[in-house]
Amino acid sequence: MIHDQTSTFTPLQKQIISFQRIHQDSDAYNLNYLFSLCGDIDVVYMRDAIQSAVDQCPAFTIRIDTTSGQWKQFFAKEHILVRHIIAHNSYEHVLDQLKRQARIPFSFTGEALAELSIIEVEHRVLFFMHISHAIFDAFSLDAFLLKVEHAYVKPLDRRVRNDTYLDYVDAWSRKTATDQASLVLNALDSNIDFGNDNIVCDGNEHALKPLIGHRECICGKVASEIAEIHGATTFAVLLSAYAFLIGQLTHVDSVGVAIPYANRPKKRLDDIGLYVNTLPLHITIDPDESFDYYLERIQHDLRILSEHQNADVLSLPGVIAPQCAITYYTHFQTLNLPDVTINRIDLPNESSMFPVSIRIERDGNELIVLNESNGMYRDIPFGRYIARFCEEVSCNGRIRLGDISLLNDEEERAMLSSINGDGMEFRCSAATVCSMVAAHAAIRPEAVAVIYKQTQLTYADVEHISNRLARFLCRHVEARYVIVSEPVSAYLAPLILGIFKAGKVYVPVDSVMPDSRKRLIMDQLTDYAIIGDSCSGHNYMGTIASCLSFAAQYDDGPYTPRCHAEDLAYILFTSGSTGVPKGVPVRHASMVSLFDAASSRFEYDEMDVWTMFHSYSFDYSIWEMFAPLTSGGRVVIVPPNIKMYPDEVRKLLVEHQVTMFSQTPSSFSNMQTHEETVENHSLSCIRYLFLGGEYIHAHMCDAWIAKYRQYGTVIVSLYGVTEATVLSTHAVLDDRKRKVNGVIGRPFPNTYCYVRTISGHVAPEGFLGELVLGGVAVSDGYFRRHSDAFCGDANIPGPVFHSHDMTYLNSKGDLIYVARNDSQVKISGHRIEIGEIKTAINKYHGCADCVVTVRQFADGDKRIIGYYVSDRYLDIDSQSLRTFLKQHLQPYMIPAFLVPIDHIPLTVNGKVDIDELPTPDISSVTDLAEQSSSQTTLKRMMDIWRKVLGIPNVQPDDRFFEVGGSSLLLAKTYALILQTFKLTEKDVGMIDLFTYTTPQAMAEFIDGLALQKMTDTDLNQGDSSL
Repeated sequence: MIHDQTSTFTPLQKQIISFQRIHQDSDAYNLNYLFSLCGDIDVVYMRDAIQSAVDQCPAFTIRIDTTSGQWKQFFAKEHILVRHIIAHNSYEHVLDQLKRQARIPFSFTGEALAELSIIEVEHRVLFFMHISHAIFDAFSLDAFLLKVEHAYVKPLDRRVRNDTYLDYVDAWSRKTATDQASLVLNALDSNIDFGNDNIVCDGNEHALKPLIGHRECICGKVASEIAEIHGATTFAVLLSAYAFLIGQLTHVDSVGVAIPYANRPKKRLDDIGLYVNTLPLHITIDPDESFDYYLERIQHDLRILSEHQNADVLSLPGVIAPQCAITYYTHFQTLNLPDVTINRIDLPNESSMFPVSIRIERDGNELIVLNESNGMYRDIPFGRYIARFCEEVSCNGRIRLGDISLLNDEEERAMLSSINGDGMEFRCSAATVCSMVAAHAAIRPEAVAVIYKQTQLTYADVEHISNRLARFLCRHVEARYVIVSEPVSAYLAPLILGIFKAGKVYVPVDSVMPDSRKRLIMDQLTDYAIIGDSCSGHNYMGTIASCLSFAAQYDDGPYTPRCHAEDLAYILFTSGSTGVPKGVPVRHASMVSLFDAASSRFEYDEMDVWTMFHSYSFDYSIWEMFAPLTSGGRVVIVPPNIKMYPDEVRKLLVEHQVTMFSQTPSSFSNMQTHEETVENHSLSCIRYLFLGGEYIHAHMCDAWIAKYRQYGTVIVSLYGVTEATVLSTHAVLDDRKRKVNGVIGRPFPNTYCYVRTISGHVAPEGFLGELVLGGVAVSDGYFRRHSDAFCGDANIPGPVFHSHDMTYLNSKGDLIYVARNDSQVKISGHRIEIGEIKTAINKYHGCADCVVTVRQFADGDKRIIGYYVSDRYLDIDSQSLRTFLKQHLQPYMIPAFLVPIDHIPLTVNGKVDIDELPTPDISSVTDLAEQSSSQTTLKRMMDIWRKVLGIPNVQPDDRFFEVGGSSLLLAKTYALILQTFKLTEKDVGMIDLFTYTTPQAMAEFIDGLALQKMTDTDLNQGDSSL
């Protein structure tokens, strides 16, 4: 044997070694085997038999050394020695020690990669194997145990074979492996993309999470009978069930599976080492395809793969490494010795290789399904669902895949009941918002209802003004729809109530919305009147102030509203993929159901003070404005000019002793960052903190809780869509739920919902699916347009909305939001249609094509990036493009970065390759290191920008919001400025960052502050000396 032979590495070895170098404490790639031997056994002879088997296997002498930076694989001169241990501790103590040893990862530093022991303890004998997967595979175990058997029952044979495992490893570097891969691609029509993107890892690195094995025993006879009927292997049947199950689990219609092959010729099946090769199989799951054709496809592709077991597919460009793999093996990991009873003892790894890890073993006519998955997949009874699949197809081999449900009818009904609870019995009151506000005005007319800056309106004021406006609108406005488009004021609430009372439909259109977008909305309405500050035309009614002036001549006494529960209350327009906003009409009954449902879940009354933080064109404002007014409380409207400044918002909250505060997570992050710089506890007045409109990350409220826990503030996660009247689900973020990403809890009682699998069935617990909403809160459909999103559903009576939001139900009964399933995203609480932004960019003269993506730079920090390809004869200026977009899009829809690219990169499957798009790059950095000391403030300011924006290149004249800045990042910048320059809120307010928008300007402002402080100090010293 050549002991200094070195070698290249197989793709699987490279994967294992790379993984271990990154996750040094992970035992994911440890192979551990423990056997209990009872009976008439010669322990010494058994140790010699094991040693003989070890000596016959060169793989056990392999060493891997990566310490020098260049990886080496070679044979050591010494064989590993099998240890014989006589334990004097208890059996349980020894078992605990072996479990701890099994979790010790191997370091690739040239040391042995296997440990074998035979242990005597309390009249028992244990055989323990602890081996790195880098030199061993499950097929090797079969061959090794067979050698141990032969050595024990036959004369010892210590001859070592001269051909080496490393000869095989070297073959991977030869051209034949790549040639085999090409043959596989051709045979499988190049369909090799086998990454499963919808696997959810609970926001943490799945490979580092502890495993809890879950065993199930199912009948294997059914699978065998299906295989026999269809002329397939049992493995193919189980693989068909597995692929279908993963498709349902992750809500995809195509599943990538990595199939492990022994990769040994028949005459060498007893070879020991890491020979196993993993080949990709892409399985599509067409709901209209029958099971028999589905199984036939899988059997055909498996035959192709088995003919090319040594293909190095992973080395080909464009192939994605698998995120999860099926790990079936057609072998029996057993050891048979005369007069000895042998039992296998499980030693589960503390870490797993994949988020979803399912092992299936045959035991007579039964199949043992062992679930060693992580996180949300840990408690899923995969065995039950595999058995359910087999049961369905055994009854009807031509059943459509789309007709196979993993739950029976009784289980579906139980699942719907557990999600919706008492909501199934919810009945909405017959009141309207108008009557609810009027009732409080009658009881407490002098109570303050609305505050905006210095203006206060009592409930009597609100009632009288709305009555006058209703009479005015009935006399002078024939149109059904009333567009409101002017700056917010205290009179917004009575105006909306006046529109309702007049039997008209309220249509909010933000006054800062580009005129082109306003026209798109008006064109859909046709029959409308406008109340606004910058409009004209025959249907223009003037501003709120002028309408109030005209309405003053009318009686303000009691008025019988012309609106009823089933009438339309408002239409709110949201993003549309074609660039044309979609209108969502909402009835009065739906509005009232929102407040009835919320009041049954939260404790609030006439003593509470609320804020209206969001724009009235945003549906969340309906909740913020009318939840207090329908409960007798007070609403404080936050002036738009201070919303971006947490310090100013904080002053407002303290001044009015706000008790009910609503925020998007992005805005809350700003508040929380600022709150950490303030020592007092003045915001202890807040009883409820509502967070909604965006994804809520685990632990994002921890700093707030740490400061205000003693005051009992209740933090609530709210989820909702415009199409279902603002709010649909809620979750009180207690200590447990704050640790969970995306928790949205349970539905309000006015909403009926469930998670829908990709094939349209009720999803089991833990299965990713689309959240379907129903009940009185759901709109009847988009205004004057058809949409499949409002198609009926057999599981929910009445109107139904398919949200396109991907969720799952966790083991605690809470809904967890994961992501959108279409081109919409949520940023700063606004639901944005990516297609609308693309349409706007493509309209710009000279733009040949574009891609719009959203990149998350940190928790809560998502930014839109627009990549554009210029026409070959034109060169687009990004600043001119940005100016153009401001004329066509809402401010929150304009990309933070506009990046020119030569072409749009594509994957091997012809899709846009998002990973190949360049990271947004700002103009090259100015080297300030050699500049004079007078530039110190500027350098420190630019360092703050680099740190906050996460970009290496910052110039002194870069404008914050044009180089990727956002409101969240502005708050972080502000906090760092105070910390770095040891300033206070009295020195610098967040509003100053909007005045001094570049590093240069801000640095000069801070230098001016320092100079002023020095001057004041000198003057004070001069005064004291007089």
